Amino acid sequence: MGQLTLTGFYGPKPPALAGLLRDLSGLIESTYLKEYFFPYPIEQIHGTLIGLERVEGKEKYLNANYWMWAGEKRSMDFSCLVSTLSEFLPMPLRIGGFAENFTGFRSFGDIPYRRALGIDWASGRVTLIGWPYSGGFSSVDFTGRRPLWELRNRLAQQCYVRHKYHRHEDNDFYMVLGTLHQPEGLNKTLQEKLKRAGQQLENSARTFLYHNPIILSLDQDTVSIVRYERETLERHSSRAWKIRELLDGGIAIQQLYH
Repeated sequence: MGQLTLTGFYGPKPPALAGLLRDLSGLIESTYLKEYFFPYPIEQIHGTLIGLERVEGKEKYLNANYWMWAGEKRSMDFSCLVSTLSEFLPMPLRIGGFAENFTGFRSFGDIPYRRALGIDWASGRVTLIGWPYSGGFSSVDFTGRRPLWELRNRLAQQCYVRHKYHRHEDNDFYMVLGTLHQPEGLNKTLQEKLKRAGQQLENSARTFLYHNPIILSLDQDTVSIVRYERETLERHSSRAWKIRELLDGGIAIQQLYH
């Protein structure tokens, strides 16, 4: 059964984001990690605003995250979802530009400079994170409001669509660039070499992001609902609909699961 998720920048990318992704890929390719890194195609890379997964085998469209994380049976209100999105979009966000001494906010307990790019050695994921802000595109305020969390919270409270990391009041726009595959039986010397290369990559990429920030817009043309077979959203087995199509009223979200 297909599942749905609400994403930003799935498919063709704005030039600034495409350029940044190519630059980061080049940084990885310049390190020892290149032998073990499997990058996602640029068009596959995306950020999840909120998952729309339903509980399989149920007649109603029960939200899977409410079921799994809160133990509650909540049927998703898709008309509420569309109207709420129209209130919050466009939403500006910035990737990079955070100095190491910036402590205006924290993401999962860490400063944005370090969270901006990281390697999760348990899953192998290499991740890039940006943050939305209030004040419009001309002024930047990351501390007065947390727009993405406000959207996620509203969707949970009023539309019964719960974010996977709801309890963390998550305001991250999180993108997976690819995965590191460590061969089985790698000896200790090579393991340590791999970890050192990872630390060097994180340091150089974070410095690069600090000096080369980009500002993007989550809007009706860059936000999509994607039906997928695998959570990584491979292009050959996924299909996307721009939010503009849904706001025009021509498509019912329930139909997209099938």
